[in-house]
Amino acid sequence: MRNTKLISGFARDESPRADGRQFLPYPPSVELALYKNDEYLKPFKSDIDRRYRNFLSKKSEIESSETLESYTRSYEQFGLHVTSENEIVGLEWIPGAEAVWLRGDFNDWARTEYAFSSESFGKWSIRIPAKEDGSCRIRHNSKIKLTILVRSTGKLIDRISPWAKYVYQEPNSVVYDWHFYNPSSEEKYAAKFDRPEKPKAPRIYEAHVGISSDKERIEKKKRKFFEKYYKKRQMFDFFS
Repeated sequence: MRNTKLISGFARDESPRADGRQFLPYPPSVELALYKNDEYLKPFKSDIDRRYRNFLSKKSEIESSETLESYTRSYEQFGLHVTSENEIVGLEWIPGAEAVWLRGDFNDWARTEYAFSSESFGKWSIRIPAKEDGSCRIRHNSKIKLTILVRSTGKLIDRISPWAKYVYQEPNSVVYDWHFYNPSSEEKYAAKFDRPEKPKAPRIYEAHVGISSDKERIEKKKRKFFEKYYKKRQMFDFFS
């Protein structure tokens, strides 16, 4: 049984985690109003509470170092990016690495020519200058890979970045290849229409209440649910 305390209206789990950190505060389950609104959720209360605690814990963990907005825009920093000067800058999170390199068609697959620099919190960065003529050193659509020296085993392995913008599976191949994505301005898609204004409230395109069933009692429950919230418009506004 976990060791919990009620502090300022929040239940705090003080049991040690596997990684040694403490669980973050979460509101007690009695504060969740959805059980009052839907009695059919009560049999699943313990699992819903667990998922809600996990959500709040992860949310607090993220917000302790950055905003949710910046977290959801991590793709702007991680992976490989080409600057206006045609330099290539990259950032990867590989905490188990002793060293990291980038290789590919652009350097005839030499394994340890272009090294990443170790940063804090398991991050690795790289900067590759443009060619003498000012062009990007890596050609668009050419193949590349990360080479990683694994700290625990001392082995070199090749991997695709989880932030790769484009991967492709060759015919008769069981693996996907990472292709460097940097199309010319002529190849890039250009929007044809103006971006619509941001709505004041979210618009729900489609909603599903469970799945179809051959059991009459389940279908009746779904029908009652639909009629209750559709008529009262407490959950969805289909015509806004």
